[in-house]
Amino acid sequence: MFWLAIPFFIWLNGTGPTPYAPNGVSIRQIAMTAMFVHGFWPDTITSVVPGGWSVADETIFYVFFPLMVPAMLQAKWRSLIVVTIAAIVLGAQVSRLLDGFSYLLPLSAQGVAGVYFSLWFPRQLPCFIFGVALFKFSAEQLRVPESLAKFVCVLSIALIFIFPFLNGVKYMLPLGLATSYGIAFSLFAFSLMYWRTSPLIGNAVVWIGKISYSAYFVHFAVLEYLPPLRQTGLPVADFAIAYAMVVASTALISSVTYLFIEIPMIKLGGRLIQSRRPLPVQPAQA
Repeated sequence: MFWLAIPFFIWLNGTGPTPYAPNGVSIRQIAMTAMFVHGFWPDTITSVVPGGWSVADETIFYVFFPLMVPAMLQAKWRSLIVVTIAAIVLGAQVSRLLDGFSYLLPLSAQGVAGVYFSLWFPRQLPCFIFGVALFKFSAEQLRVPESLAKFVCVLSIALIFIFPFLNGVKYMLPLGLATSYGIAFSLFAFSLMYWRTSPLIGNAVVWIGKISYSAYFVHFAVLEYLPPLRQTGLPVADFAIAYAMVVASTALISSVTYLFIEIPMIKLGGRLIQSRRPLPVQPAQA
């Protein structure tokens, strides 16, 4: 899906200057994106595919996965908490420090350095750690009262809705918006793990989870192509209608791409992996 998204968005948006590629999209940026190394330079991290920075960070995480995740799962909770705090603090401080020296970068990268240092892997690392911590907690099979799970669910949803209004308020979100959202969403996932009868879980939500990777790319195109809707004069109603149309269109298209692109490619990947595994040694016949 990501490889298909590259030529699609080049066709859709062209190669002219954009806020994330002030000098236009070049062959270098396209090549780095196709090789999943676009997260290592400011003017490539999200210049070709909208939202491509997320894929860049995920790819870097997969490289460190075999070394980092087993160690974190085996670590004591005190050590894991220390590592998490260190990742939050160091990621933010290093990002701010390097952004202060962005004038040393080439001119093509200076204008997007601020965005880059908020999207690059060190700044997003805490969110990956939150996910590992959730898995570690669930693997230990600790008992959590359902009443606590319900409370955490309500709290997390409230935080998710409140955070956008706090962005930019000095000292209100010292962790940064991305990390704050990561904590809120982790709390939300935690609550659903232990609220077994939650009305928020159902076949429709499960299906959206399956098609979410396709939907991540598709929704950018839907936002571009969705025709303007007739205004009702009520801003909240207009937003709700537009949101429903975007979700429905994205889910429909993503269902098609999931069934006819993702699943066949996943099966092909499985066959390729299987073909690289050594054949079992047959015992010698007596």
